[in-house]
Amino acid sequence: MPLEDALLLAVKQGVVELTVPVSAPHTDEPEAFAHAVRDRMLDHQYQVMTDPTILDPDNLEVATCLESRDPLDDPLREVLLSLGMAPLATEGGGDQGHSMFSRFQKRQRTQLERWRLTYARTKDINPALHEFEECLIEEMPEGPLADIAEQASETLATAARTYLRLLLSPGMDGLRTLERRILEARGAHRGRWVLHPAAVQALAAFVGESARVMAPSSHWVDDPEGEPLWVANAQGQWIRSDPEYRVVQFVAGGNKALLSVALASICAQSN
Repeated sequence: MPLEDALLLAVKQGVVELTVPVSAPHTDEPEAFAHAVRDRMLDHQYQVMTDPTILDPDNLEVATCLESRDPLDDPLREVLLSLGMAPLATEGGGDQGHSMFSRFQKRQRTQLERWRLTYARTKDINPALHEFEECLIEEMPEGPLADIAEQASETLATAARTYLRLLLSPGMDGLRTLERRILEARGAHRGRWVLHPAAVQALAAFVGESARVMAPSSHWVDDPEGEPLWVANAQGQWIRSDPEYRVVQFVAGGNKALLSVALASICAQSN
C-alpha cells in the first residue's frame, strides 16, 4: 500500500498539516488508492475533531497532505483531484544522480510531489453555524462524556436556540431537527469540513441523551475503549456506541451518515 502509516503533524502559516508519505505509488491501482486516501481523510477528520490540542488556537485551518518522492501516475493524480486535493510543489533533499565528477558539481535537488486538501471551518460555510460552534467552544463543560453529558446537552440546546433559532429537547424529533438545520446551514458547500472538538462533544452528548429518552436503559460509562454510550438489548446484552465517532461520520458524510438513522438502529436493537 503506497500510503505509509507515518504521520507528520506541523503548523505552517496558520494551517495544521497532517502529512502522509506516499511510497512506490506505481504499485497501487487507482480504485484501491482512492479507497485508502478516503479512509485516511476520515481518520484525520476524526483526529482533528476529537483532539482539542490540535486546533489550539481554535481558529486554525487544518489540511491533509500527501507527499511523494516518486512521481504519481496520471490515474492517481486524477483520483486526488476527484477527492478535492490540489497539487503543490516543494523541494526535497535527494540528489538527482551521482558521477565521478559529482563533488565538483552543484548538488541538484529533487522535487517532492505534494498534494493538499484544506478542510473548511464553519466560518467558511455559514455565519450562524460558526456562531453556534463558537458558543460551544466557550460554554462547554470540561470532562468525559460520562460526567458531563446532561449539562453538555443543555449547553447545546441553549446555543441552538440562540444561534440556530431552534427549540430542542433530547429525543428523535430534536435530533432530526438539529441535523436537518446543520445540513441546511452547510447549504451548497460539498467539500470536507471539520468541527471543533467542543462542538463534536456537545453533539455527541445530545445524541446520547436522545438515546436515553428513547431507550431508558441507556446510560453513560467511563469506558477506556472509547464507547461510553451503553444500551441494553432485549436479551439483556449491552450495545456499546461511540457518539463522537457518529458525529464525525455525520460531518464527513452528511445525509449518508445521519445521526438519527444511527440512533434508530441502535435503539431498535434494544427493544
